[in-house]
Amino acid sequence: MTAGIRQATHADIPQLVEFFLAFKRRSPYATITHDLDRARATMRRCISSPGGYLALAMPEGKIVAALMGETFEHWWSSRHYATDHILVSYQSGAGEALVRDFCRWAWSRPNVVEVLLGQSSGRHVDGAQMFYEGLGFERCGGLYRLSRYEAMEVAI
Repeated sequence: MTAGIRQATHADIPQLVEFFLAFKRRSPYATITHDLDRARATMRRCISSPGGYLALAMPEGKIVAALMGETFEHWWSSRHYATDHILVSYQSGAGEALVRDFCRWAWSRPNVVEVLLGQSSGRHVDGAQMFYEGLGFERCGGLYRLSRYEAMEVAI
């Protein structure tokens, strides 16, 4: 683990739920009902599974950054990739430290050939691109979102 970053424990889950939900409430995902049991189960899996990652920065007892992700098999290959579910950082340098730690963790997993990190909230997209490219990532596509409610408006 990178200095200031530590692996989350099951005891951290209540605070992590609040930390991630506070971010979600200010995002385009705010209108999607959250299932706290599902959120907790995903966090437990990421903490306990060899293919899961959940780390945080928690100076002075308060979470200021966290990254949760997992490894998955490509649908066309036995090779794996690691990707994030969520990255939130409110402290300078903590997000970078988490991403670097996540990459080290991913490369230590069997058969992981790439790390794919994304930005799906639609907020601060240019800043996210600069952040990831500054860490050596290259842009490889993009996400396009259409909500069910918007789809009804455009008759899809």
